Amino acid sequence: MLHDNWQMREEAVGGDDGGKFSQPGFDGKSWYATSVPTTVLGTLVRHGVYPDPYIGTNNMFIPDASLDHNHRFNLDRFSHLPDKSNPWAKPYWFRTEFQIPNNYRDNKVWLHLDGINYRADVWLNGKKITDAKEIAGMFKRFRFEVSAGLKEKGNNALAIRIYPLDHPGDPLHEQLDGLTGGFGPNAGDGEILRNVTDYCAVGWDWIPAVRDRNMGLWQHVWLEASGPVAVRDVAVFTDVNLPSAKEAALTIRCQLDNAAKVGQTVELVGRIKPDGFPGIPIEIHAKIVLSTNKISEIIHSHPISRKI
Repeated sequence: MLHDNWQMREEAVGGDDGGKFSQPGFDGKSWYATSVPTTVLGTLVRHGVYPDPYIGTNNMFIPDASLDHNHRFNLDRFSHLPDKSNPWAKPYWFRTEFQIPNNYRDNKVWLHLDGINYRADVWLNGKKITDAKEIAGMFKRFRFEVSAGLKEKGNNALAIRIYPLDHPGDPLHEQLDGLTGGFGPNAGDGEILRNVTDYCAVGWDWIPAVRDRNMGLWQHVWLEASGPVAVRDVAVFTDVNLPSAKEAALTIRCQLDNAAKVGQTVELVGRIKPDGFPGIPIEIHAKIVLSTNKISEIIHSHPISRKI
């Protein structure tokens, strides 16, 4: 898990040289130290750039992602950027350095992004491995096979450029009148609904607007090692024979991710055993042909029935 030893910087201040930021040994002393998961605003609050929005009316001392809303409540003046521009209008960079464990060597290594908001470019050891056209949406998980770009000895460097929402929306209202006041329209002007993101971040009846709309690395970033073929997203679906409930059919579903440069024939072995009740374990053996560099969805074609 790549949790600690991250750094963050505004593109408006630090520039946009992903190739340089993703070089081991890059001097990030002027960057904000942070950990991941985090949002951009969360890191800035921890560094005292902005006040804690959970306390009192501190949210009114933080600029909003909406220019119209900033003008409406004169929030532009609180921007921490030198030119007082909107701090959430341009990307932010996150970077970290790490070493590969010895047991990862000679294996396929995968980089996982479990949650970014809203778009991202990803650089590893000076090379871009994917961009914001492919990496978009708050709730989608992303995974890349990065073995060829890693150094087995010494530090590796990862840099991720996080873009703001395509449509941040306008909150239209601030909840400044207490419990007896109005809460404003849910989702503000509704423009945020054009993204695949956390809609309440623009303001809802139970929450004021989140100023940066939760842009950042809001879920874990981590590495995984596997053989040439990895088993992904295993799920078991049950169909209980009612009303007797004495028998159930099980359907097993998963994905096989072949990262090898050649097609492969593999054997998928599964074992399901009772937990908390007596019964005989069920074993599944299936030979499957996989294409080169392709993810194949496997659904066991003959659901298994077992008396329970």
